This record gives sequence, C-alpha cells and structure tokens, in this order.
Amino acid sequence: MLLLPKVISLQKEGKQTQSLLFKYVGYISLLCILIIAGTALFPELVVEILFGNAYTDIAPLLWKYAIATSLFAIANIFSYYFLSLGKYKPVIISGVMGLAQVALIILYHKNLDQVVLVQILAMTILMIMQIIYFIASKKS
Repeated sequence: MLLLPKVISLQKEGKQTQSLLFKYVGYISLLCILIIAGTALFPELVVEILFGNAYTDIAPLLWKYAIATSLFAIANIFSYYFLSLGKYKPVIISGVMGLAQVALIILYHKNLDQVVLVQILAMTILMIMQIIYFIASKKS
C-alpha cells in the first residue's frame, strides 16, 4: 500500500502524518460510497457483469456485502497507518476481529443474509475499535 512509505518518510522528517491518514481515508471512503451506491442501485447488473446470470439470486445482498467490505477496507487503512508508525496494536485488533468474524459466522449462518449481517457487525466493531485507538493515541 502506498500509505506506508509516505508515512514513514514524513515521520523521519519530523512532520505530522495524520493529514495523510485522513486523505487516504477520504479517498477510500469516496470509492466505497460509489461502490455501495452502484451495488444498491444496480445489483442485478453488477452481478451479471461480474459473475453471470446464474448468480443473480445474490443481487439483493450485494450492497450489504459492499458495506462490510468497505468498513474492512477503511479499518485496514488505520492498521497500515499505525503499522508504518511502529504501532502493532491495531494489527492485533484486526486479527482478533477476524477470528471473531469467523466465530460469528460459525454461530450465525442460517442464510446468506445472516452471514452478511454478521460481517457488517464485525467490521463495524473493528472500525469503532480502530477509531478509538486512533483517538487514544492522539492523547498520549
């Protein structure tokens, strides 16, 4: 990811790095919003283009899955950011939440909708934890 070398370079120069984090979070968030909107507005078309007509039954789930994936992508930016600063707790948090996600899917898998909702829940918790860590790290 491009974020790591830029953050490391800025840190070595003694410059602040948070604006770079916000810039990348903004870019990825905008991209995610576009993807979520596209999958919500044109789910059948997206599924047909990507997977073919045989999978159009999953089209109603696509926007929800896009939300889960978007939360994961944004949370990972925080992990990479802190990793480049030599702080490993957010990476551990991501790993723990990955295991929690697997456990939740094992427990709640009656249908695909439930699996996707569990993923949204896990990724929302991950995102909240990353933001909390970011805020706490600014205070210290």
